[in-house]
Amino acid sequence: MESLPPLTQGKKRMELNVHIPIFYFSSSMLSLPQFSPSFPIIVRLCWWGAEQKDYTIFKPQLSPETRSNGHRFPSGLMSETMLKRTTATYAVRCKAPGLASYLNEMGSLELELYHVAYKKPVLIGKVKVNDVVSLVTRKVIKDAYQVVGIFLIFQLSFFHYYKNQIIIK
Repeated sequence: MESLPPLTQGKKRMELNVHIPIFYFSSSMLSLPQFSPSFPIIVRLCWWGAEQKDYTIFKPQLSPETRSNGHRFPSGLMSETMLKRTTATYAVRCKAPGLASYLNEMGSLELELYHVAYKKPVLIGKVKVNDVVSLVTRKVIKDAYQVVGIFLIFQLSFFHYYKNQIIIK
């Protein structure tokens, strides 16, 4: 899926970016042998109103600092390959009041976290990002969410377009 709200036609008016760069384990999880630094996970995002087959997969990387205190975004530049695996951009094809209405009806954004070491991904847990409608006025939602001892770093960013320039409010 590439546009929001799903199935909306028209010209691109705004852009919404989702960025899930890293995850790390709580200190209690690090002591368990199955949660090694090579523990592969994916995050699946499906927007409200979209078909189940229209989802986005993110492949966050394990943070070199796998501790639960002081969560932060990775410093420095990420490679282009890393950005493609951890960032998705959606075209918003309605005006801000229409997007606010969609986000308000949606209520929360749900992310599913999967372990992918086996042939079929295994659901670890779900994260709910509440109050997504505040994105229209705040422009950024950035936080760490915990799922069974795994901390997932997450950011939503909202951009307006004016005469071919991107303005972050």
